Order: sequence, then structure tokens, then C-alpha cells
Amino acid sequence: MSSTLANKNILIEEFGRMRSGSEVKKYTLRNHKGLKISVINYGGMITSLEVTDAAGTSRDVVLGYDTLEAYEDDTDYLGCLIGRYANRIRNAEFELNGQRYRLEPNEGNNHLHGGSEGFHKVFWNISPMEENGDPGLELTYQSKDGEQGYPGMLNVRVCYLLRDNALEIRYHATTTSTTIVNLTQHSYFNLNKDHSRDVLRHQLKVEAKSVLETDDASCPTGGVLDITDTSFDFTALREIGMPLQSNTTKSVHEYDHCYLLNTHGELQKAAQLSAPDSSIVMDVWTTEPALQLYTGNYLNAVKGKNGTVYSRYCGVCLETQHYPDSPHHPDFPNTVLQPDEVYQSTTIYRFVQR
Repeated sequence: MSSTLANKNILIEEFGRMRSGSEVKKYTLRNHKGLKISVINYGGMITSLEVTDAAGTSRDVVLGYDTLEAYEDDTDYLGCLIGRYANRIRNAEFELNGQRYRLEPNEGNNHLHGGSEGFHKVFWNISPMEENGDPGLELTYQSKDGEQGYPGMLNVRVCYLLRDNALEIRYHATTTSTTIVNLTQHSYFNLNKDHSRDVLRHQLKVEAKSVLETDDASCPTGGVLDITDTSFDFTALREIGMPLQSNTTKSVHEYDHCYLLNTHGELQKAAQLSAPDSSIVMDVWTTEPALQLYTGNYLNAVKGKNGTVYSRYCGVCLETQHYPDSPHHPDFPNTVLQPDEVYQSTTIYRFVQR
């Protein structure tokens, strides 16, 4: 595998060729704080994110694969960008300006994460960048009018920036026709040294006192549930564990819930994650109004990096986003993008040592 050193902070390597024929490269950035990230063109995947712990040892904190073929075969969204619409849309359809749009029902009757050929399955153009001395990558993709059923040609730009001890992700999109947009990043975090160990003993805090009520297909009913003093309450730092049977929501067996934040479009702290055997603490900051907590419930003996097998609960996703199924709930935060508007969002994963 050939490699090219773009500059002292960026290494560009061949990673393979997609089945469609597009050549995929892996871009690896490192900054002066020892933060290191690798990203590939396919799906905008974060294939690794290495953080230095208190002992000075570099530790990869995300799940992933070793080969492009494994990423192309992936059905668990490991490390990818999600769009056009993160999470679920009921009955795989929505209405805009009196016109009904049909989407792919790729999760039962519902539409999930932009469809089976959503942004996680496309080729992203990647260009190295630098901002105020910080290394980064600019990823761009043009989604054609009608792609996966969505109206309007959508021009998307995502920036991954290494800011001292933090990964900053910035989203930007414009459209030629009225459409809906909800973008997120779907990395699975595991702060254990051994990623075959589950994350249920990780400690989590989420700055939210309510979640969306969901039906048996994990789609919002429109109701908002107060989770104070229930097994869904993470307002105080505690072990993730398993949710207890209760009548707070129908989906009580595992965590796959949308937590409602009070960001109002301002960058605010949304969550904190730590692990018993790690000195690394991850803080999540976002401008988004919600965070989807998902504990890898469908991971099933997935062969990951270095031969590691990922089983259920071996990773936790903290997906910052707008509410799922917003097109069917006018009282939810707006996800409609007009041609004269700009979609913008920022999420920061900041790593500190304890």
C-alpha cells in the first residue's frame, strides 16, 4: 500500500477501491496534543480516533474495521456520516408543500438513516485543511435531486477539525429545492482498552430530563416523557447498565432513545462519558436539540479492527441531531431547509484526563 506524506500533520494512504470503482484513501491527522484521527472517503467514516491517556499511552476510542470491503458490507453504521435524514421517518414518507415523497422502507415500514444507500454508502471528496493552525479535513458531497427519494439537490460540507484535545465536527448544507435535512456522525465509542468488552459499566451523564416516547418500532409517537428518577435518567453521572422494565416508554429493554436537550441552537455541553479502566473522559458539546443514545444493541459477533469481535453493547453512540420523524410532528424542531437557507450545525467531542 503506497502512502504520501502531505505535511507533518497529514498522512494520505491508499485504502482500496469501492465496488463502484471509486478509489478510496485514508487520511490520518495528528495534532500537538497527540489526538489522532483517520477518515476514509467511503461514507466519511472515522476509522480510528486515538487519544492520549494519563500514562501517555495512545488509545483508540472508536469501533471500526480494517478493510474497505468490511465497511462496504457493514450494516451497523460504524463510524459513518448519516444523511439525508438521521434516525427514523415513519412509514418511509413525508409531505412538503402539499406533495408527498416516498422513501425506502429499510427498517420494517420505516425509513432509517437516509436509506440503504444514504450518505454512509457514498463517496465523499476529502481535502486536507488547516484552521488557525489546527489540522482538519473538509468532506464534500452533492446529493442529487431525488436521491433516495428526497427532493432538491443538496450540497453538503462536513469538516473534521482537531482542536487541541477535541474533535470538532461542523456540518453545512444548501439545497436547490425545499427539502428536509438531519445530519449526524455515527461513531461507536468504547473507552476500554479491550473493545471486545461491553460499555455497560461506562459512566454516562446526559443533560436532559426528557426523552421522546416511542412505539415498538422505536419511532416517536409525538409524546415527550419526563424521565426523572427512572432508569433513563442520566442527569447525574452513573453506569449505563440496562434500562429497567417500567412504563415510561414502550422501548424499555435497551437504550435507543432520543434525549431532548436545551441548546436552542447554542453550543452547550450535552453529555459526558467515562470508563472504570480508563483515565480518558469524553465530553460532548453540540448546537443540536437532541442526542440519540444507542448502546450497540444490534451488534452481533461483528469482526472489527485487529480481529476484535464486537458483540452486543460493545459500543455506545451519542448521536447529536434533530428529532427523528420531525416531518410528521409540527411541534418538533424544524428540519425543513429552504433554497435561501443554510443548514449549519456543530458538535465537539472533547477528551480530558482524570
